[in-house]
Amino acid sequence: MQRLKGRNIVFGALAVLACSGDPTGNESTPTAIQSNPDPVFVTQGDSQPVIVQVLDEDGNVLQADITATNVGSGITVRLDPAYQQVTTGNPIQRGARFFVTGVSLTHTSFTVNALGLSQEIEVTSVPGELDAEITDSLPALGDTISITAPTGTFFTDTSKVSFNGAEAVITTKDATTITFIPMPNVDGPALVTNVGVESNSAVVFDLTTPFRIKTDSILDIGTTISNGAPALGDPITLTLPAGLRVIPESLIQSGVGADTLPRGMSVAGNGVQPIGITVSADSSTITFVPPPNADSFVVVPGIIPQRLATCCGGVPNYPLTLGTTAKVVTPVIDSIPGNLSATTLAANDPVTINITDPAFTVGAGSSVLVGADATPVVLSVAGDGSSMRFLPTPGSSGVVTVDGVSIAGFSLSLPVKAPSITVDTIVPALGSDDPGTAPPLPMPGAVGETTAFWDTPDFDPLTGTVDHFYGFNVPANGNYSVTINWDVGDDIDGILCTDATCSAFVPGVDTDPPNPFGPEFIMATGDQPETGVFPLSPASHVLLVEDFGGADDDPNTAPAIGAKVLITITRVP
Repeated sequence: MQRLKGRNIVFGALAVLACSGDPTGNESTPTAIQSNPDPVFVTQGDSQPVIVQVLDEDGNVLQADITATNVGSGITVRLDPAYQQVTTGNPIQRGARFFVTGVSLTHTSFTVNALGLSQEIEVTSVPGELDAEITDSLPALGDTISITAPTGTFFTDTSKVSFNGAEAVITTKDATTITFIPMPNVDGPALVTNVGVESNSAVVFDLTTPFRIKTDSILDIGTTISNGAPALGDPITLTLPAGLRVIPESLIQSGVGADTLPRGMSVAGNGVQPIGITVSADSSTITFVPPPNADSFVVVPGIIPQRLATCCGGVPNYPLTLGTTAKVVTPVIDSIPGNLSATTLAANDPVTINITDPAFTVGAGSSVLVGADATPVVLSVAGDGSSMRFLPTPGSSGVVTVDGVSIAGFSLSLPVKAPSITVDTIVPALGSDDPGTAPPLPMPGAVGETTAFWDTPDFDPLTGTVDHFYGFNVPANGNYSVTINWDVGDDIDGILCTDATCSAFVPGVDTDPPNPFGPEFIMATGDQPETGVFPLSPASHVLLVEDFGGADDDPNTAPAIGAKVLITITRVP
């Protein structure tokens, strides 16, 4: 089915073929009549130009006197005498232009004739707007209204009614009438999609009504807030105006209890949403805890007139997102009270953040930024959340910021109220090319603890080797997650060995789906970074870090030459 737009149908004529030869006579055989457009779609009441030409066997335009006959009902066809007129006032007759006017909705044709040839041109006169009947253009909220299709048109199974892109709820529909419930804040014409015309059922149209429909406007939810300047963590209550209700599911994440981050309710403050949201049984009041740093109007999604709640609460276009007309202002929290254990560091020097105000805590999910660098490794977090130890990236510098600071039940991203740190860019090469002299890696003790280590192995085969070894001395029974990452090069692999000769590999916890090469290669078959988990008992092992990309034909192009490698070990449950 062909789909067209009412009132905006554009029929652009193609460029007229260039004339050739003598403009006053023909020397070849007329072969075909060409018209553009063909078929013709013309809006009822408007005219559409149609260019007609006669062509010879080579596609050249011939001089001809072109006429129109057999004009069907519902249209008129008029020759344009001024088309291609020359200075003498006479047309050169290498084409003709006809204006086809749609008088009524119809599917018909007319015939053009020239030089013994004729051609039928199909014409469909289409509606420019939906001049329908409507039962009420000023409905009250919740009322149903009906649109009746004008003569010669019909509604299809896929017809919809919308206002500025928002679809109305259709209660009943047949080929003649659509009954629907308009939403609030409507003031304009309706758009009805996929309207058919009886004269040509192969095409459908999206048509607007010439009349406007207006419903009640609901612009805000007023000023009824119990406390516009609450202390940090204090709940406040917002009472909706009479006749309005809130859909609780619009405020709370689906399938989660009320005391959680909302999906849509907001009070501007560091991009943090309110918590502790509860809605009264009749959905007329909302109690919540606003976030720190708020100085804004409350914005609430899911507001719907009470009369529409039973019919349209679950329809996405009907509930409104509305703000209050009074602000909520909460205390400003812009930094973490605390200090850093050091500010000028060598590579592989850890840093500890000490928080001096117990109202602020960090947790296992907290992360650290140093300036713009988001790659520091969190090593451990105190059980009471009062401190965090991390390993910054070599060469990083700037203010230390913690993402995931808990204060009054909110999770914020805040800088530490302490001087910036600076980390040396030079990382000494410590990994050995001899497994017998492998330097020991720092190992985690308790479950949840992490150790990390930066190195610059000499992966250049001209000066070193593609294989480098580290001591891996397991302190206690447990599962150890090992991750190897790097900053340049295509592929670095890791293998955990049971002895100094690296002749036997340590089995690991396999992945799902199973690794086709066996669990001992779980740090040698993935993408960057390489990760594996190993169930280990106290023993001395060796970790092999290998520049796999360096084993190519040209040792001068080993991909990981000059790479900084980060080895991270976490004891996991």
